[in-house]
Amino acid sequence: MAAKILYVTQEIFPYLPASEVATLSRELPQAIQEMGKEIRTFMPRYGCINERRNQLHEVIRLSGMNLIIDDTDHQLIIKVASIQAARMQVYFIDNEEYFRRKAIVTDENGVEFADNDDRMVFFARGVLETVKKLLSKMQMTLNPKKVEQVYKDKWVKFLGFNIKGEQITLSATRVKSFQKEIASRTIKQRNVSFTKAVNSVNNFLYKGDGRYSWATSVLPIINVEKDIETLNTFIMDAIRSCATNKKKIGGLGSVNDKYDYTILRGIGKNVSANRVKTEKEIAGFFTLKCMQNALLTSHAVYETLVRMM
Repeated sequence: MAAKILYVTQEIFPYLPASEVATLSRELPQAIQEMGKEIRTFMPRYGCINERRNQLHEVIRLSGMNLIIDDTDHQLIIKVASIQAARMQVYFIDNEEYFRRKAIVTDENGVEFADNDDRMVFFARGVLETVKKLLSKMQMTLNPKKVEQVYKDKWVKFLGFNIKGEQITLSATRVKSFQKEIASRTIKQRNVSFTKAVNSVNNFLYKGDGRYSWATSVLPIINVEKDIETLNTFIMDAIRSCATNKKKIGGLGSVNDKYDYTILRGIGKNVSANRVKTEKEIAGFFTLKCMQNALLTSHAVYETLVRMM
């Protein structure tokens, strides 16, 4: 049975205009779903969301509960829609007083609504109560050992990623797996040619099975620039080592006490010499940042670059 993952966010594209958070909230659940997980997503049903165009409909069996916010009863209404291209369901938390206004969190003058705190408390409690109702219908309960508080200024591991606020990078386990995959195609190979190493790395990173690859499942999600650069330099140093046959290039590690990065690089005694003896650019290899930009532009652009490899 596939693991069931609940993703809670304040905005998702295409229901709200594209932004860093809205786009991430659209792509991250889909990427996790493509890993074989079953995804459900919650967001507020803001008044600017067109119900007819987006085909929202009320889930009667989940609606009708009253939540008390500031000593006042507020009716909880649950609606659902699907992002057809991703085959992903999205649940909407609705309430006449809190979410029917056309603006999201500020008025036409850019002033934040005075009840934003109450609106978000209602949204969060609405999600929790709905999840409890869904679980009770399946005769299930939340496992307290699997529930933890998450803080926006601390890194937390979630499904192979480290997340802090809007920053997302690879978890320590995934970093270790990444290093193993690259090393098995380069520094762990005896007498592998430079060209063969490039092709083998490209196959793992970018080509995959023709539809999915490491890049398509990771690069649209991660956004910590320093970590992306650390991963990329490790790849390039690993490939360079196949040209010089000097393969002490250091490894990768992960920490969670840094502000704007988590991935560390060990010092390898052959790195500097290998870089001097080889070209700065590696023929036939496109950097992670280049391919990430391509993916964020369109899959057609990405696939064009893959065909050039």
